[in-house]
Amino acid sequence: MFLLLVLMVSYFASAMVIYCLVRSPLARYFGDSPNHRKVHQQIVPRLGGVGMIIAFLFVFILRSRVPAEIWPISGNFLSGALLLIAVFLAGSGTLDDIRNLSFKKKFAFQFILAAGITILLGHHFGKVSLFGHFLDLHHFGPLVTVFWIVAVMNAFNLIDGIDGLAGAVAICGFGAVGLLAYANGSTYLLAMSVTFIGLTLGFLRFNLSQGYKVFLGDSGSQFLGGVLALMTVEIQAMPKAHFSILVPLLVVGYPLFDISVAMTRRFLRCGARSFSKRFGRMFVADNEHLHHRLVHVGLSHFQSTFLLSIVAATFSMSGVIISRLQLPGRLAVLAYLGISMFLILNRLGYVGIRPWLTFPRNKLLPGNIVGVIDPDEVFFHSLKSFKQNKFEFLNLPAKMTKFIGDEFVAVMLYNASREEFEERWTTALRATEYHDCPAIVIAEAFDIAKVKEAHPEGFKSIHFMEKPIRVPDLIRELEGFAKLRPRYQVHSLGDRRFSLADLALRNNVRD
Repeated sequence: MFLLLVLMVSYFASAMVIYCLVRSPLARYFGDSPNHRKVHQQIVPRLGGVGMIIAFLFVFILRSRVPAEIWPISGNFLSGALLLIAVFLAGSGTLDDIRNLSFKKKFAFQFILAAGITILLGHHFGKVSLFGHFLDLHHFGPLVTVFWIVAVMNAFNLIDGIDGLAGAVAICGFGAVGLLAYANGSTYLLAMSVTFIGLTLGFLRFNLSQGYKVFLGDSGSQFLGGVLALMTVEIQAMPKAHFSILVPLLVVGYPLFDISVAMTRRFLRCGARSFSKRFGRMFVADNEHLHHRLVHVGLSHFQSTFLLSIVAATFSMSGVIISRLQLPGRLAVLAYLGISMFLILNRLGYVGIRPWLTFPRNKLLPGNIVGVIDPDEVFFHSLKSFKQNKFEFLNLPAKMTKFIGDEFVAVMLYNASREEFEERWTTALRATEYHDCPAIVIAEAFDIAKVKEAHPEGFKSIHFMEKPIRVPDLIRELEGFAKLRPRYQVHSLGDRRFSLADLALRNNVRD
């Protein structure tokens, strides 16, 4: 009953504070505008983190009124560390939400906060265990802890890309910490875990709504990441627990998995040869995270969040399970996670290995071919992986647009970079001039409005669509084009002149 009361108080405190902030004049200073990287289409206030911090401070003050026999006080300054995180991020995180600080300044603030928690308050990894072997970190413990806190804070900041994801992942982590604290008799840590679950649920009440929508913001994502990182340090330091170092790694496994995949991909796919430029590219934001690819494929925010929450819960519960297993059981859990994550990455196009188990498919030629001009990798993979049998998408180099042939239903251009928009949309225009073939240009609303203002007479063959775009919407648009064009006849393949469409059909027959 006590934990249920803590959950309800935290939830209502967070929900009421966020509601008041969204309705206040402060909302105009925290607006998050859409751009080429983001998936929302209107300005949304980033007040979720500020509201959660204020609500936590309220609960923290209220906690001082609770008798110690009901809610014991932490004996290792955990309360002070949580208070430091809240107060520090109320300043630096809010500044980041308003000014959009560079990653260097953001890193500097994060290291200052992590150092304060580790050095001033004494929270750090001491003796760790890995596969039954104990290692005393000695003087390296504080240094490892500083980098651990910074890594988890940035991981939560990076996964905060679609509605509800960061909050749902945080709830999975806090739930795992609560179970571990309960199993080891840590009443204070258990109560604080329930407190942060309630605070996060209060934020999700608005983040997943359409009326008073609010984003977590950098202050909120760093707040959740910093608190969860601190709690995993406390879990590792529990007396007589002897938890493996794998436990804190798995409790926050999904955010660390996503950030590891993102940085590895950026480093390997950077065109620069020098190590310094490749290393710098690792910290440049993009729209190729796991949640971005799921949205591109056609899933809604809720569906993507639900699927990735299952992945996050699997990681977190694996940490709880590993804490109770011996070496063979731990190896089995790690093998299961490794195989599962490899299959997920391969399915989303990160690995590119063809599955070794396939089912027989109909080898009939596609009736409608759509050329995608110099496609963005994520967008093209989303088109190819979307389950439908009406269209075949062909990678079309810009220099080859005049050879597309008469069999194309449409050509499509997805503008991933605003700097190249002027050149790219005119490429699609030239493609329509060579052949009587419609073109779809997907770009930001600002660029589309600029083109339409310069050409008030409009275009006969070019259709503009605003980003972000979902694959099902594109399929419906292409279905309208397909109705206006004759279906390609297979028996005329040898009679027609050469085109890229013919080449694609011939390759499909051979495959």
